[in-house]
Order: sequence, then C-alpha cells, then structure tokens
Amino acid sequence: MPSSASTSSRSKPTRFLPLFLPPLLFNAGLTIDVRRLLDEVWAVLLLAIVAVLVCIAIVAGVVHLATGMDIVVCLLLGAVVSTTDPAAVIGIFRDVGAPKRLSILAEGESLLNDAVAIAAFGLFIGILISRFATDPGDAGLTADPSGAVMVFLREFVGGLIYGYIIARIAMLLLPRLGESDAAIASVTVSLSYLSFLVADRYWHVSGVVSVVMAALTVAAYGPTHLHPRQWAALRQLWAQLEFWAKLPDLRAGLDGGGQRVC
Repeated sequence: MPSSASTSSRSKPTRFLPLFLPPLLFNAGLTIDVRRLLDEVWAVLLLAIVAVLVCIAIVAGVVHLATGMDIVVCLLLGAVVSTTDPAAVIGIFRDVGAPKRLSILAEGESLLNDAVAIAAFGLFIGILISRFATDPGDAGLTADPSGAVMVFLREFVGGLIYGYIIARIAMLLLPRLGESDAAIASVTVSLSYLSFLVADRYWHVSGVVSVVMAALTVAAYGPTHLHPRQWAALRQLWAQLEFWAKLPDLRAGLDGGGQRVC
C-alpha cells in the first residue's frame, strides 16, 4: 500500500502539468503587445536567455562549492530558483505610469525566462536520468557538455519552430469559421494543448516554448484576422481559462495553510 500511494503521489505533477500549464502560458503570451516586443526583442532575449543561464550557472557554482553536491543537481536547483515572477513589478509600472518600454521588457522577459528555465530543468533531469540508462549512447550524449548544449538548443529552437507553424495553420483556419465564437474558442484551446503535448511527447522539443510561440503568433495575427468583437471575446475567454488554471495553486495554498494551523 505505501508503495502504490507513493507512486500515485509522484504521478500527480505529471498528470496535472499538461492540464494546467498550457492555458497559463498561452494567456500570458496572448496579452503581450507583440509589435512592441519585437522592437525590444534583443534586450528581451538577453534578459530571458543569457541572464537566466548565467544565473543558473552562478547558483549552481555557489551551491557546489558550499556543499560539494553533484554539479548537475546544483544546476537543477539553479534552474528552479533563477527565475522570478515580475507580476508585482509590472503592476507597479502600470500604476505609476512607467515608460511602456519597461513594461514590455518585464513582460517579455517574464514570459520567455520561464520557458528557458523549464527547458533547462528538463535537460538537467534528463542528464540525471541518463546516468542510470542502459543504453551507453544515450548516457554518453548527455554526459558530454557540448551534447547537452545541443539538446537544449534543439529543444528550444524546435519548440519555437513548431509553435509558430501550428499557430499559423490555426490563424489560416480562424477567419473561415465565420461568426462562431465557440468554434474560434475551440480552435485556440486545442492549439494551446496540441502545441504543448505534440511538441513534448512526439517531436521531443520544448512544449513550454512551443506554447509561448504559438500564443505570440496568435497575438500578432489575431487582431488583423478576426473581427474586433471576436478578438475581444477571445481575450476574455482566455482570461477566464487562466483564472481556472490558477485554482489548483489557490487550493494548494489553502490546504497548506490549513495544515500549518492544525
């Protein structure tokens, strides 16, 4: 009995991640001003990719020197703690009327840095798992630093390409659905899950990056391909879906609070 309970407990994140993560990522990408983001794309990429990877390396190096733990485990910890949620900062920017460029940098960086951190986390988990692999070829690939870098680049760039392609296909379909808001909603919801699941399970590229790229593509082409009323309804729908996707976090917080009180 303890064994089955433990297995069930470990499988919960695997079950829930593909269910709740795509709506959160998709709505985050859908609300960004893509044209302003493109104006600042190099600064955003510097903050979201280079800065995050440097932060992961620094955290891993400090923890490794302080504790002597395996460097891959330290890198895994760095991937977990190196990104922050700038929601409060963005809210303050809006309240005080900060320059739009600051808000765009913060929003774009927050969207992409999560994708980079999750992709890096998956890579380091794969390296740890490969140490117990029976296939020497698989173990050798991830043990080689250059091989690990190539795996990361393949997953990241592959996720960008797949997310863009599937989103462009969806944008060709949406104008042909007429005035059916339900059909448009169904296509975009399917897009968010297909971009995540197919990329992750079948193409073996980053599902997180794929969802983010798909959302940015819809945000770029949606206002010109859909009637303003349909675009507003779609944005409202995704805000509602994001709220529902956040409910497990609220429940976890309440459960944790209840346990602490007891």
